[in-house]
Amino acid sequence: TLTYLRQTIDFATGKLLGCEPNPSRHLSTIEDFIRELKDLNGTPKELLENKELMNLCLPFLKADFEISEKYICKSKIRFNVAATIMSGINDIDVSDDDIRKWGKYFFQQPNIRLVPGDHFFIENNTEQVLEILNRIIKDELLKVNIATTN
Repeated sequence: TLTYLRQTIDFATGKLLGCEPNPSRHLSTIEDFIRELKDLNGTPKELLENKELMNLCLPFLKADFEISEKYICKSKIRFNVAATIMSGINDIDVSDDDIRKWGKYFFQQPNIRLVPGDHFFIENNTEQVLEILNRIIKDELLKVNIATTN
């Protein structure tokens, strides 16, 4: 049994929430909001094209956007762990600057990994993302093992 008591690595994706004003997409017209969902490329086409189903889902989807857009981060905590920040190369919602902003929450500069894909790159590149995660975890476990055997 592996007992691992101290967190030494962290993984994050996308942009930081609440650190700067976010667009108010949840206030968009239905047409604009649906266009935004299409642009993000994570909502099934069948759902987007079904007006009755979209009418049922829109309140939940808009509420999800509203939560993330209204959240304000007040924490000044910095973590002393190795961090890996992943993002889709073609994510229209996350800029290079957004990714770099994660650095202010870690004492060590995070490792940034850009993966082929858009906002939902994990879904489209699950195997590659898992390979990255497994490699990082394996390397970290090797460091812990070396440290505990010396």
